[in-house]
Amino acid sequence: MPNGGDSGDGSFSSRIIPAAMTGKSQLAAAFTALDESDQYDAVLTGLCAKILDDNSATTAERGTTLDDPIALLTEMNQRKISVSPRSLMALIDVSFFLRPDTFLLVLLLLKS
Repeated sequence: MPNGGDSGDGSFSSRIIPAAMTGKSQLAAAFTALDESDQYDAVLTGLCAKILDDNSATTAERGTTLDDPIALLTEMNQRKISVSPRSLMALIDVSFFLRPDTFLLVLLLLKS
């Protein structure tokens, strides 16, 4: 089917995200449709992207900027949820970009 499942009449043959049926927004329905590891992946990758996109952070602020991704990574380790390759690349990029000294901390968390 062309257009990612579009049957040609404007309707989709199979919808993964039945937002209208649940009363949720498309975003909430899409997030709920993901399994737990994909939810963590989406949030971790998003946090890293937001940090990389924020050029206003001073050098002093950069140390605390990594607190949220590192806390999420720690939680993932505690829950035995593997880091996806995409999240791994995002963590490496952001940790090395912001504070190369925290790069080793990220690698240690990934190893555990």
